[in-house]
Amino acid sequence: MAAATALALFPAAAKDMTYKVVSPDGHLSATVTVGQSVSYSVSRDGVNLIDASQISMTLADGIVFGENDKVRKVKKTSVDQTLSTVAYKKAQVRDNYNEITLIFKEFSLAFRAYDEGVAYRFTSSLKNDSKVLAEKAQFNFAKDWDAYVPYVNQHIETLESQYWNSFENTYSIHALSRWNKKRLAFLPVAVSAEGGMKVLVTESDLVNYPGMYLYNEGDATTLTGRFAPYPKTVEQGGHNMLQGVVKDREDFIASCTAGESFPWRIIMVSTNDAELAVNDMVWKLGEPADPSVDYSWVKPGKVAWDWWNDW
Repeated sequence: MAAATALALFPAAAKDMTYKVVSPDGHLSATVTVGQSVSYSVSRDGVNLIDASQISMTLADGIVFGENDKVRKVKKTSVDQTLSTVAYKKAQVRDNYNEITLIFKEFSLAFRAYDEGVAYRFTSSLKNDSKVLAEKAQFNFAKDWDAYVPYVNQHIETLESQYWNSFENTYSIHALSRWNKKRLAFLPVAVSAEGGMKVLVTESDLVNYPGMYLYNEGDATTLTGRFAPYPKTVEQGGHNMLQGVVKDREDFIASCTAGESFPWRIIMVSTNDAELAVNDMVWKLGEPADPSVDYSWVKPGKVAWDWWNDW
């Protein structure tokens, strides 16, 4: 593990501070601006891909991670290691990134820059359990590029009811500004940028937290995360009575423990389509396999349709 990383900080607007982390190969960068709010942007070789996009988390006790706070400390890390896998498509995966962690009073915010993308996550430093009321996750694309959008199926009417779906659909291809305002989209969502680049939004290390949907609230190029509220009442139902059907929901999206780390928000960046197929960021950012567990019984294989395998 190296001691240095590509990092710069400099004043932006009054009272704002800007922090920058660059990928190991120097092509990809993420810039984080901290002031009254926290925002980030992403560029590759000088081409803006994601313009200033706000991020925050609102807790039930009135605490907001990412608003009206200041950075107490900055940690810098560079990592280049080889990870062994369990039941993955590769026996080993190279894990090479630069990271900055901005430490605030009640939380920290980490940004990692890989050669193949950028990721960020919040981590609570609170000593008590808490409930997450809302998360703001914006992806403000620099131009009105075409997007590959997997909308929730059309037969589900309201946005709220779309949180319960089968995650099956074909991709609709259209400009970001032409988003169907009646539909949420599940992940991943890919966007065609300049020069054949693709920008793909997804997530990893999703534990005790709702999966992120994306939505475009206006006619511009900003996608925002949407999150299902926590289930309050669940009844057995669905296909062949095999599913838990949510009848009503709480007013929060997640219940978290003291010091909990929240899911990684991932922005993959590729120079061609083939690179997306071999991108390992979701695997690398997931919780490592427990070394005390015997995985020898797991035998990877191939299946035409995973839902129906060994039904």
